Amino acid sequence: MSYSAHYKQTRFGHFREEGLQSYIRSTYQYMSLGLAITAAFAYVVASSPQLAHTLLFSPMRWVVLGAPLVYMMVFARRIPYMTKDRALMHFSIYASLVGVSLSSVFFLYTSVSIVRTFLIASGMFASTSMYGYLTKRDLTQVGSLARMAVFGIILATVINFFFPSEKISLLVSCVGVVAFTLLTAYDTQKIKELYHYMGGNVENAPGIAVFGALTLYLDFLNLFLFLLRLLGQRRND
Repeated sequence: MSYSAHYKQTRFGHFREEGLQSYIRSTYQYMSLGLAITAAFAYVVASSPQLAHTLLFSPMRWVVLGAPLVYMMVFARRIPYMTKDRALMHFSIYASLVGVSLSSVFFLYTSVSIVRTFLIASGMFASTSMYGYLTKRDLTQVGSLARMAVFGIILATVINFFFPSEKISLLVSCVGVVAFTLLTAYDTQKIKELYHYMGGNVENAPGIAVFGALTLYLDFLNLFLFLLRLLGQRRND
C-alpha cells in the first residue's frame, strides 16, 4: 500500500471513530434529557396534592397509565426516520407521559430510598453500558436470553395480578434486575454496531441517535424500577 493510500485509510478511520464517538455521545445526552424530563414531571405531579389526586387517585389514572404505552406503539418505530428535532419532540413527550405515570413512586417510597436506588441504578447502568460498548464479544445470545426473561416477567406479572404472591413479586424483581442489566450491555453494543452497519452515514436516519437514547432510557428506567421494588423503603414501613 502506498503512503498516500495508507494516509487516506488512516484518516478515514480517524473520522469514522470521531463520528462514532459523537453519535454515542449524542445518544447518551438525549437519554439523560429524557430521564431529566421524566424526573421533573414525576416530581411536579407528586408535589401537588390536588393534581396527584386528579391524575393518580381517580378513574383518570387508567388514562395516565395507558398513555405512555399507546404513544410508544404509535411513534416508536418512526423515530429513526424523523428529523432530529421531531424525534426529540416525540421522545420528550413520551418521557413526560412516563414521568406523570411514575409520580406514584413518591407516594409509595421515601425520597431518600428513591435517590439511593437511582444512584445504584446509575452505577450499574454505566458499568454495563460501558462493557457493551468496549467488549469484543458478541452479545446477541445474551440479548436473546434477556428478552425471553422479559416476556417471562410480563407473564408472571399478569398472573401475580390475579393471584398475588410476595414470593412471585420478589422473583420477578430479581429477574427484572438481571434481565435489564444484560439488555443494557446488549443494546449498547447494538447501537454501536448500527453505526458501523450504516457506514457512519447516520444522516440517512436523522433520528437514529434519539431512537438509541429511547432504547437505553427504557433499559435504565426498568432497571431502576425493579431495583426500587427490591431496595426501596416504603412509606408505610
